Amino acid sequence: MVWHEMENTIAVACIGVVGAVLVALIEKSRRDNERDHAIVTAGIDRIEGKLDNHIADHVRASFKD
Repeated sequence: MVWHEMENTIAVACIGVVGAVLVALIEKSRRDNERDHAIVTAGIDRIEGKLDNHIADHVRASFKD
């Protein structure tokens, strides 16, 4: 194998490794984002339920008079 061809092979291998690492980091970030989004959504749903109950209490109290 000629030295120039070996340099090209090493360069291609390095580019492949860097690409694989970038893909892995992007995928991990995407999974973390989905998990965080699920946590935020659950919190918003919980707050929404509390607000609905609170508003319903006010409505029921206003009709008691």
